[in-house]
Amino acid sequence: AMSMPPRRNDRGGIDVLLGLRQIGKEDLIDPDERRVGCGIVWGLDEKGSMVVRGVVPRGPASQATPTILMGDLLLSIDGEEVPEDCRPVVSVIAQKLLGKEDSIVTLGLCRPVSVPILPSELAMLTEGSADYFLGMLGNVTCATFHVEIHRFPVQRNDVDEWAREEGTHVVDRSKRFMF
Repeated sequence: AMSMPPRRNDRGGIDVLLGLRQIGKEDLIDPDERRVGCGIVWGLDEKGSMVVRGVVPRGPASQATPTILMGDLLLSIDGEEVPEDCRPVVSVIAQKLLGKEDSIVTLGLCRPVSVPILPSELAMLTEGSADYFLGMLGNVTCATFHVEIHRFPVQRNDVDEWAREEGTHVVDRSKRFMF
């Protein structure tokens, strides 16, 4: 299957929309070869780290435990660390996030937490008897945890619903991508 290179626009942002089935294209792709994503909308922070900007309702990531929240940082995919600055390797990371339908991907995520950690934060992290550990990321206390996501195709109308709820307060759409 041919993959499109990331399109760079004049603002230098990366404009990639993956994990969405393009109407008409699925007929050309062998179903065994079709790769689907997690239904997470990612952004890049000022250091180039990949940050969760949203989770598509009813998508694969929305059904995972612990719950993935906006602001969670991506640390690893299937045990393989991602670099702090993901900008040069976004397309490589996209390929790792995509996989066969019904396959499982394990994401290592990191979430800034209060000190001391609040009961509500703790409850979310330990949901589904998950393990986490506390550490420092720069000068911020973070909880690191793993979440398994069962991949399946994201429905276009669920993406549209997320986009509607997200509204117009997103400053730079060019720095967001979904897989």
